[in-house]
This record gives sequence, structure tokens and C-alpha cells, in this order.
Amino acid sequence: MRFTLQTLLCSLILLAGPEGLAGEYNISVSVFGALTTSSKLFPNPNARDDFTRGRYSPINSVFSFGADIRGDIPPLGLALGISTEVISRSVHGSVPNSGGTIPIEDGYTAVPLELTGFFRIPVGGKSIDFYMGGGGGIYFGQRQYRYAGVEPSTLQKSLNFGIHVQSGLEIVLSGPIVLRTELKFRNIQIETSQRFTSAATIYNETTVPLPQETLHSRIQIDGMNLIAGIVYRLP
Repeated sequence: MRFTLQTLLCSLILLAGPEGLAGEYNISVSVFGALTTSSKLFPNPNARDDFTRGRYSPINSVFSFGADIRGDIPPLGLALGISTEVISRSVHGSVPNSGGTIPIEDGYTAVPLELTGFFRIPVGGKSIDFYMGGGGGIYFGQRQYRYAGVEPSTLQKSLNFGIHVQSGLEIVLSGPIVLRTELKFRNIQIETSQRFTSAATIYNETTVPLPQETLHSRIQIDGMNLIAGIVYRLP
């Protein structure tokens, strides 16, 4: 990731040209929190019948955090940015068992790495900036599944690519400190395969058999992404 950031910054400086090196070229760094309104976890995406294949568990209101770095390119009238984010959420449930219940925890962790181009909308004056943008990303992640406190081993994780569009507003608070809010639309899909390495486990002094088939799953994060963060602009 360090190499990617260094390469991006060098490219931005070269594109900015002499004017950018003279002081008109700006870099901004930010940290942000985000809320993804909805996502889905499909536990049987490879099933033969449509009903089983289409069944999913909704996982909504997913909070995340991240950081990004952006650079203005004055001759082109746009900016480029690279961002990353950690999206993680699990839900808890249980299934009946002889003499009690077995706890289940199911969810996911996803890490997008996205490259975005932005262009500013010339309204708002010097203290307020409106902008729109779009780009592409690489999405890493895996399912977080526990049955009776036991987590299966991950056999395979897919590397996925996608596109996104977003709009935002920046308000200058004081000097180089800026408040940023954004609305982003994207569709992240991640597929994983897992399997328990043992046939059974002990829970509450009871032997609990563990599923032995390969657990294929698909994670789909397709809700709106509402973002708010603090930006520091470097001259």
C-alpha cells in the first residue's frame, strides 16, 4: 500500500507541472467515519435452486472508518484521491440444541481500496466547495462466521473490482482544517469458501457436531455510504 500511495503522489506532482511545484499544487489528508445503510450475506450462492440461492441475511446500518489522501491537478481542473476503509459487522443468533441453544455469530469484514477522480462545482465561494467524482476500487474481505464459538478456516477469498460514484461538500472550519461530508454509491461483492477443521466441539459440556461441507458465501454491500470526516490541507 505504501508503494501505491507514493506512486500516486509522484504521478500527481508530474501532472501538476511547474505551477504545481511553485505552490498551487495542494495535498489533503483526511480521516472519516461512514455508515453503510444496507448489506446482504448469501450463505448458499452456489445452490441449484433459485430459492435457496437467493436467500440472504440482511446486515444493515454498518459503521466503518477510513482515511484518504487527495491531490489537486490545477492544469486539468480536477483532483485525484486514494482511500481505504474498514467495514465490519456481525450479527448474533442461536439455534436449538438438546438441553439448550448453540450461539451463532455471522458477518463480514471488507476493506475497499479505491481510486477516485473529482471535479469541483463552481458554487459556494471560498469557504464552501461542492464536488462530484467517480472511480474504481479493489475489494478485499471475508466472512466472519462462528458456530458454538468455533470459527472455520478460510479456504479461498476472491479479489473483486468495482466502480463507484460520489458527491461531497467541504466547509472550511479554520485555516487548513475542513469538514467534509459525502454520499457514495457502490456495489461491493466478495465471495469466500470456508470449512471447519474438526468434526465436533464441546460447548457447555455437550458435544456439538460441526458442519463438514465447504461453506460457500457471498457478501454484497450495496447500500448508500454516508461519510463525514475531518480534512487537513497541505499547501
